[in-house]
Amino acid sequence: MLLPAPASAADPQRILFVGNSFSFYNNGIHTHYRELADAAGTGANVRLFTLSGGTLAEHTRTVAAVLAAGSWDIVVLQGHSLGAYDPTKVGSFRSSAAILSDMIRNVGADPILFMTWAYEGRPEMIETVAREYFETGEAVNAAVVPVGLAFELVTKTHPDILLRTSDAKHPTLAGTYLAACVFFARFEGQSPVGLDYTAGLDADIARKLQSAAWQSVNRETTP
Repeated sequence: MLLPAPASAADPQRILFVGNSFSFYNNGIHTHYRELADAAGTGANVRLFTLSGGTLAEHTRTVAAVLAAGSWDIVVLQGHSLGAYDPTKVGSFRSSAAILSDMIRNVGADPILFMTWAYEGRPEMIETVAREYFETGEAVNAAVVPVGLAFELVTKTHPDILLRTSDAKHPTLAGTYLAACVFFARFEGQSPVGLDYTAGLDADIARKLQSAAWQSVNRETTP
């Protein structure tokens, strides 16, 4: 599936992120995306709608009013971190992604899937998660933004950069910033490398995360 054309300063994209705590930690992924877009001169109209611990199935019952109240170009769907991994949850993940994708298209927006990441100490998770996201994306005709693959890349190449909190699941500030950089690269169609917004992170760390984000969206996006 093709994404909408990259934004311009005169016509910034209108993006709604739908998810749970993986999206709202560290003042929200939408905040960091907006700052990156502002730093690049494109701008963005971005909002966030989340449920703590929420699943895509729960969002099928909660998000309709939010979709109707706004005028969106893109709606990002971030499922529960086990939704695409636990065999007992995968069926619900798939069916809910289909329902939500139809709801989103009905308001004139494009659905996008937010691939989540493996837990700390469980790197084997990403193979299953990535495969399920790509297969589900193909089934519902929605593009997949490979945040989980960017986490995998940074964990392998820069293990000193902590992307997950002490609970081994939720993102640190660096993790949220990395995710925002991946979305920026995918939606804006340009590299975030060199942007001066670092979310308060060390400049060298931010540059490494920017680079990993760009590499991840340009790698082969198949299971």
